[in-house]
Amino acid sequence: MGVGFLAMVIFQIVGAVVIGRFQRTGEALIAFGATLLSGLVLYFVFVTLFLLRDLDRANLPVIMIAAAMVVLVVVCDTLLVKDGLRIRRIRRASNVNAELSLS
Repeated sequence: MGVGFLAMVIFQIVGAVVIGRFQRTGEALIAFGATLLSGLVLYFVFVTLFLLRDLDRANLPVIMIAAAMVVLVVVCDTLLVKDGLRIRRIRRASNVNAELSLS
């Protein structure tokens, strides 16, 4: 993958660097990078499985690796969404508390 892989994860790297100073921008970059990387992995999995043509025992290791990659992408994306929702809920609660203290 080389340079192409670096192009996919550069958004996540930059997001992790700037998240301390610009929290929303950093989170958005990390989410965008994760979306690109997930799409790339799923694309390669489906292209690989499409090109196999024969789903026999000789191709079983490739099929197992492809299945594992799909499971890992789904788990990671689910955890990212869950974390994003948790952060949003915390921000809303802190905004409500700030408005109540100003009243």
